[in-house]
Amino acid sequence: MLQTPAVGPREVHAALARMRADAALVNEAVAAGVLIDTADEALPELTAGLLAAADAATAAATAALGRTHDSGVLRGRGFVSTKAWLKATTRCGDRDAARLLARSRDLQRPGLAPTRTAWLAGRIVGAGVREISLGLVACEKKTRTDPELTALVFAECQQVLLDIAQRENADHVRAAAARILATVFPDGATADEQEAYHAQYLRLTRVGNETDVRGMLSAESDALLSTALDRIVDRWYRDGTLGPQPVLDPATGEIDQEATDAAIEAARAGGAGGVQRGKADHLRALALVELARQFLDDGKAGTGHGVRPHLVLTVELADLLAGRGTGTLGVPGGEAALVPVATIARLGCDADITLAITRALDEQHEATTGRGAGVVPADGDLLSTLAARLRGASREVLWLGREHRHVTPRVWRMLTLRDRHCRFPGCYADVSRCQPHDVLEWWKGGETNPDNLILLCARHHRMVHDGEWKIVARPGVSPLAADYWEFIAPPRRTRP
Repeated sequence: MLQTPAVGPREVHAALARMRADAALVNEAVAAGVLIDTADEALPELTAGLLAAADAATAAATAALGRTHDSGVLRGRGFVSTKAWLKATTRCGDRDAARLLARSRDLQRPGLAPTRTAWLAGRIVGAGVREISLGLVACEKKTRTDPELTALVFAECQQVLLDIAQRENADHVRAAAARILATVFPDGATADEQEAYHAQYLRLTRVGNETDVRGMLSAESDALLSTALDRIVDRWYRDGTLGPQPVLDPATGEIDQEATDAAIEAARAGGAGGVQRGKADHLRALALVELARQFLDDGKAGTGHGVRPHLVLTVELADLLAGRGTGTLGVPGGEAALVPVATIARLGCDADITLAITRALDEQHEATTGRGAGVVPADGDLLSTLAARLRGASREVLWLGREHRHVTPRVWRMLTLRDRHCRFPGCYADVSRCQPHDVLEWWKGGETNPDNLILLCARHHRMVHDGEWKIVARPGVSPLAADYWEFIAPPRRTRP
């Protein structure tokens, strides 16, 4: 820590007490609503000041943590490690504690003293410090057998990075560190690339009814995947999939077609930048799923035992017909996921479905043969009894019918010629990304014909099933006409 003859431990502790008191005062004022009373013009400066104060405090805390770790005093207090003490004192998690400790230990090294001093003096920020230390440690790994070269790299390269960190953000510092590493050690670039390739991984972990996705990609893989995902998202903006929603007439609650068309045209004129993009991470997740869907739909995954990879939905017949409850979605290599019946209805518009008739076999036998549960024929032929029960179950499955119900190529061609794109108001998603939606579910008697089908993109297909949108045929319009279907907005919610 920076010290002058006039500033010692006692003065530092006193200053720390005042700083904590001042921070408590600021937090109390913010909690009481001082930000609401602050003029909008003053908010950026206030926010920047708070962030700068937090970074300055972090610099001192990081230096103190490094000194605490080196002292070994924590072992005398019963802690097995500095990380354990951090978790107990700050209530941070294992990963955050490891990061804090790693940064503090790096900055305690004599070779990184200029970086530590610059941070404590406020000339650079913590994000830049992180990139400088990571870059120099990476350089050190290449020169560990030559101490003189290590010292030279730390001296020369560190000064270059410090100059950049005082003018640019952390992204520029990271890029400069990478260029320095590639320039000073050109022979190591290939080895690093190979190491990054073999270090790649993707882990899918079930968390409740969701899946946590984590992984590491090489720079090349990242470029390929990011380009593909960004192209998908950009296409969504261009074709209107992520465009504005239909404008509803406040008086009637119905779609105001004129206002909707105006909003669509305004979005198109402004391009992707004229549309509220939402969260980029969320859109990339949807785009990754779109990549997987396209891959499976195109048949590029091959077959297993002559069957293309597919998902299996299982649901009780009573729940399916009643529109309530949950079913299960089979996940290859993992546990089945619970899904609501509304989701099964959406996925069931064009999928292979396995319906689990959960009624007991005795009840099934009684329903189909008229005999009481568990009754054995007089001849004692147990095999005949079992066969009768199985035939009863088979007849019920066959009665449900259409166990494999896909839109035929002929019907698909008719739909694409008629609809041309997603038919949800304002959306122009290409037919290749659309799904046939049963206006009347097939298990309720709806037929797989154009007069019961409409093309919807994945986003609006979900919206129709989950958002109570109604789709009705226009009277007097041919089922082969593009305007055959009419959308009716969900009922307006009134506050009690």
